[in-house]
Amino acid sequence: MIIKKGHGYFRKSKAYGLSSCIVLGTTLLLGTGVVSAQETTAKTEAKTEQVAKQETKTNNTESTKDDSNAKLLEAIKKAKENHVIVELTKDVNYKTATEAKADIDGQIKTINSLTELVSNANERLSKVVNEATKAGVKLDKEIKLTLTPGKEEDFKKAVEQAEKNLKDSIIKQAEASKTLTDAIAKADKENVKVNVKGEKVVSAKDADEAVKKEIEKIDKAIHQQKEKQTAYEKALKLWNDNNAQKKKILDENKTLKAKLTSESTAKNNNGVYHQILKGKSLLDEASSATVQRKPMDLIAIVDFSSSLQAKRPEALRQLKTLIEKNLNTGDKVMLQGYIYNKEESYTAHGAQLDYAKLRNADWETGFSTKLVTKEEALSIIDKWLGINPPNTPNGVATYSDYFNAAARAMGDLGFKTDEVDSNNFVKKVPFEEVYTSQPNKNQTVSVIQFTDGWGDKEQMDPTFAAWAKKNAKTFMSVVNRNQVSAEDNNGEFSINSMKELGHPNIYDSTGKDKEVVMKEILEQFKNTAVETFTSKKKITSKGVVNIKADKNVKLTSVKLVSPTGKKQDLKIENNAVNTEVNLTEKGDYTVEYEFSATNNEAGNITGSFTVNSKEEVSGDKVNASSKDLPSTKDEKTDKLTPTIGQSVKDVEKPKAPEPISVDVEKIVVSTEKPVVEDVKATAHKTTVTKEEPKKEAPKVEKQLPKTNTNNSIWLSVLGTFIASFSALLYRKGKSE
Repeated sequence: MIIKKGHGYFRKSKAYGLSSCIVLGTTLLLGTGVVSAQETTAKTEAKTEQVAKQETKTNNTESTKDDSNAKLLEAIKKAKENHVIVELTKDVNYKTATEAKADIDGQIKTINSLTELVSNANERLSKVVNEATKAGVKLDKEIKLTLTPGKEEDFKKAVEQAEKNLKDSIIKQAEASKTLTDAIAKADKENVKVNVKGEKVVSAKDADEAVKKEIEKIDKAIHQQKEKQTAYEKALKLWNDNNAQKKKILDENKTLKAKLTSESTAKNNNGVYHQILKGKSLLDEASSATVQRKPMDLIAIVDFSSSLQAKRPEALRQLKTLIEKNLNTGDKVMLQGYIYNKEESYTAHGAQLDYAKLRNADWETGFSTKLVTKEEALSIIDKWLGINPPNTPNGVATYSDYFNAAARAMGDLGFKTDEVDSNNFVKKVPFEEVYTSQPNKNQTVSVIQFTDGWGDKEQMDPTFAAWAKKNAKTFMSVVNRNQVSAEDNNGEFSINSMKELGHPNIYDSTGKDKEVVMKEILEQFKNTAVETFTSKKKITSKGVVNIKADKNVKLTSVKLVSPTGKKQDLKIENNAVNTEVNLTEKGDYTVEYEFSATNNEAGNITGSFTVNSKEEVSGDKVNASSKDLPSTKDEKTDKLTPTIGQSVKDVEKPKAPEPISVDVEKIVVSTEKPVVEDVKATAHKTTVTKEEPKKEAPKVEKQLPKTNTNNSIWLSVLGTFIASFSALLYRKGKSE
């Protein structure tokens, strides 16, 4: 049996033609001896006809009686249901039923095998095609799978490949769908609206690139939306800041207070106004036979800023001379240096400018020694004189190096602390707290400072100044405003700042000879910093302080400051002061008072300081007498005028950005739909020929034939022709 693709057929070759031809030829040849009908009797002819019919029946073919052909037809029917089309050809005849059955069984086996192979392929492919369709894979073309006889393994591989292609496409479709869905969800969170319009059909190998392009569209839209959102948030912040500023201005306008007029002379300190009245005490004392002085502590402060660089050696030599000549062995010294004049600059860093423990904000912090002896102080000053600042011959590289060198020169006598603040940085300690933290202090302390004219933005540390005025015997400042180098500050900013804080003892050395300066420093320090006791008074002075403010002005404090810096608080009653005070020191007294506006309405405040002096003479061999000396009066009036509030500007609130819309295509993976072609084949049924035993013809009485010469000749010729034709058919059948 042979199976051909699409047009297969079954064929059995058998030389059945030969036997039939031979029989036919022999019959014809034997016919030459037929007896003539004219020479026999009617009875004999009847018997001959009966024998011939019997022999003819013996040669007929009968169909096989078993059910093999029925099984074949059933197999063909089942095969057709599974797309295997079997066409029946001409029946094939066999001599025996065994041969016929073997032929049928073989055909059935072949048909069943073919049916099973095609059925299995269709079942597998149908399942995965359904899965692909559900997954959204587009099956836009068909691929024919053909079963070629003898190449069943190739057919199986083709089915497996088709199945794999479908599964790969399903996976790609799922990946593409999920990636796009995730991107859309991400875009939605970023306020981007994604519209899926249409679809893009691609192969599995092109799916990733196609998805990438759609994702790029979405990412671009997200980026644009973020830019819009960032711009909106920036604009919204500006709007909020403007509203906050607007509210602040409105609130400030509500709390505005009246301010000083231009003709007023009081100084403004954040809404608190400071005024000074001056008066000179003519107090005079008779010289005493003995002068006694209590042991004292000297706090000596040196300006280490760059503007005093050229004049600092002179200041250090002046300080050294002062210590040598005006201090006794029992006196103690605390040397302190600062880098810049501002609030909190009179402060020592607990790590002595160790930059590993120093914040940037602490860069301008100063340094201090402990309380040291006179000799120890002189040694440190000599070391300071040996340090050359930057931009000078053999000078250090930077000011940081210079300040550190000055701090290192103090060695173990320098003030240090390991205490840290809330941010774990080493603490800064104000100069006055460094002093108050020292043991074994003397009862009297005086302060002297060496500096220059300062810059226009520099100010004296008010905290230290307040402490010194309250606690020191004197707070003396030596101000050198001489022009020595290009870096000098020679204005009066330092003197003005000190006066604003009520500094009682300022010595300006500008324009004076160095020897005169040294002599006057020693004399002024001796007169103000050293306590002396005299035996008799010659002149006494009293002061009368009178300050009155109206209802729109509040008088907050009034202090009498002596020439040595001692302060006395004067009592305020009914927003006014009217009192008489004893002026117990010779020199310039000041009355310092502060006031502020209670509202934003106009107001006035007037203050006066009158000094009345009297000369008295008493003592051994002296007649007692007294007389009034001319009075002096300092009077000032300050006026407050309403403050005009700031205007506010409205800003339109920005609108939140609308969602960006972007169109993308749905990615559809396409692949070929496998289709198993119908398999066409041929088959044949079988038959079996059965030979019946020959029956003897009835005996007939022999008679001489009636010879017919003409008939015999033609029969002989015909027999010869048929024999030759049969031989030819035999050879042809054998060749096939």
